[in-house]
Amino acid sequence: MIKQYLKESAVLTVGSVTQKVVTVIALMIISRIFGPLGVGQITLSLVSVTLFSEISLLGLETTLSKFLASYQKDKINFLPYYKIIIFIVLATSTIAAVLHFTFSRFLAITIYNDISIEPLLKIASLIIIFGNIYTIFYFSFRGLRDYVKMVLMDNIKQVLYLAIIIVLAVIYKQDITSIVLATVVSTILVLIIFLKPLINKISLLEKFKTELRRDILNYSLIAFVITIMGIISQNLDKILIGSLLSTIDVGFYYSAFTFLSILNIVSVSLANTMLSASSQLEEDKKEYFINKTLKYDIILYFTASILFATIPETIIIIFGDEFRNAVTLAFPLFIAGLFQLTYSILNKFYFGSGDIKKMPLLYLLGLVIDAVALIFLIDRFGVFGAGISQIVYYLSMTVMLILMFKTKINKNIIWLTFVNTVAILILREAYKFDLYLRIIVSILVILASFCIIISVITKDEKDYIFNKIRKVFA
Repeated sequence: MIKQYLKESAVLTVGSVTQKVVTVIALMIISRIFGPLGVGQITLSLVSVTLFSEISLLGLETTLSKFLASYQKDKINFLPYYKIIIFIVLATSTIAAVLHFTFSRFLAITIYNDISIEPLLKIASLIIIFGNIYTIFYFSFRGLRDYVKMVLMDNIKQVLYLAIIIVLAVIYKQDITSIVLATVVSTILVLIIFLKPLINKISLLEKFKTELRRDILNYSLIAFVITIMGIISQNLDKILIGSLLSTIDVGFYYSAFTFLSILNIVSVSLANTMLSASSQLEEDKKEYFINKTLKYDIILYFTASILFATIPETIIIIFGDEFRNAVTLAFPLFIAGLFQLTYSILNKFYFGSGDIKKMPLLYLLGLVIDAVALIFLIDRFGVFGAGISQIVYYLSMTVMLILMFKTKINKNIIWLTFVNTVAILILREAYKFDLYLRIIVSILVILASFCIIISVITKDEKDYIFNKIRKVFA
C-alpha cells in the first residue's frame, strides 16, 4: 500500500516540478521584456484576480473533491450534484469577473497606488472564469484519485498560464478602448460556450436544496473560509509591498522568491504530495511516514536554500541586470522560507487528518501577526525588513500550530504576540547596521524568541514539541 502512495506522490512531484519550471520560464520572459516593474504589475494583477477567483468558488472545489471520493466509494450517484456545482461556479465566476473588471480602477488607485496597472487588471479579469473552469475539473480528478490526469491538467494549465501572462504583458500598455472591447467580447464568448448548455440545469436547483446533505454545505463553508484566509496570507506580503513601497519592489521580491522556490521545489513538492498520500494510512504508519518525509525534506531544503544564499548573483543571470537589487533578498528569503516550509508541512499534516475546524482560527491569527509585522517594518526599511520579520512570525506560528492541536488555545498566544513585538523592535534598530551584523542580530533574535516561547509553555508541552522533533530526526 505504501508503494502505491509513493508512486502517486512521485507522479504529483514530477507534475509540480514541471509546473514550477514553466512558471519560471514565464517570469523570465516577462522580466526580459519589461523588467522588474512589469513583473511587479503582472504579479499584483494576478493577486487580486486570485482572490476574486477563490471567493467565487465558494469552497465548492474542495467539497467536490472530498465528496466525489466518498460517494464513489459508497456507490452513490453524485452526478446531479456535480452538474449543479459546475453551474453555480460558472455563474459566480462570471459575476466575480465583472466585478473585478468594474472595480479595477479602484483597486489600482486605492490598494496598489499605481494607476498604470488598471488596464492590466481589466484584461486579467478573464482569468477568473477560465481559471475556475480548470479548478473544477482539476478537483474532479483529485476526488477520483486520477493522479495522471491531475498532472496532465496541471501542465496544460501552466502552458495556458504562460500564454496568458505573455499576452497580458504585451497588451497591457495599449489603449483602454481596445482592452475593454477585447474583454467584453471574450466574456460574451465564454458565456455562450459554457453557460448556455447549462441553462436547462436550473431545475436542479430545487433538488440541490432539498437533497444535498447538510455536511456538504458545512464542509464547503469551512473550506471557503480556510481557502480565502490562505490566499490572503500567501499574498499579503505582495499587497503590502505594492501599497507601501512601489510596484517595482514587488517585482524584485517576487522574482527572488520564485527563484528560491525553483531551487527547493523538489523537497517541497515531495513533502506535500507524500503527506497528502499518507492521509489514507493508519495512524501508526502515518506518523512514521510523515517523520521520514520531514527529515529528508528539511535536508533537501537546507541544501537548496544554502545554494541560493551563497550564489544569489544567479538571479541576475536569469532575470537580467535590472534585478540586481533583488540579490539583497537572499538571506531574508532563506530564513522566511525555512519557517514557511515548517508551517506548511504541519498545516498539510493536520489538514490531511481531517481536523479542519480549527484551521480558520489558525489562519486568522497568522494574518494578524503577519500584517502587524509587515506594516510596521516595510515602510521603515523596505523589503529586507519585511523578509526578516517573517523569522519570528513563522517560528511562533509553528509552535502555536503544534500547541493548538494538543491543547486548547490559551494564554500562550498572548506571549507569542509579545515575543513578535519585541523582536520587531530589535530588528527595526538592527537595520541601521551593515548586512553581516544584521544577519548576526537576526540569528540572535531567532534564538532568543525560541527560548522565550519555550520558557512560557508547560513542561508537558515542551516534551510534546521536542518529542515531535526527535521523531523526525530519529
